[in-house]
Amino acid sequence: MHIHEDLEYWGIDKNLMNACCALTHYPELSHSQKESIRDKKNRLLEAQRAQEEDFGITWYGKIRSFLLTLTEYPERSRAARVSYV
Repeated sequence: MHIHEDLEYWGIDKNLMNACCALTHYPELSHSQKESIRDKKNRLLEAQRAQEEDFGITWYGKIRSFLLTLTEYPERSRAARVSYV
């Protein structure tokens, strides 16, 4: 990805690259782009889930949040980890 950005920055045509360099550059570029898209989707899903599970700062919201974490995400809750042992 960095090589691609450098080529664009300096205005160098990608077609001028030697064949041996192109064979390693393009698969890495494709992999980096797919990874970037996957990370972006994961961040969007995480933000959406956080928004859906935001019950507010009232005592009722805090209890709902605690119970949701306890039942749905036991790996995040210390109390859930203790009860599953």
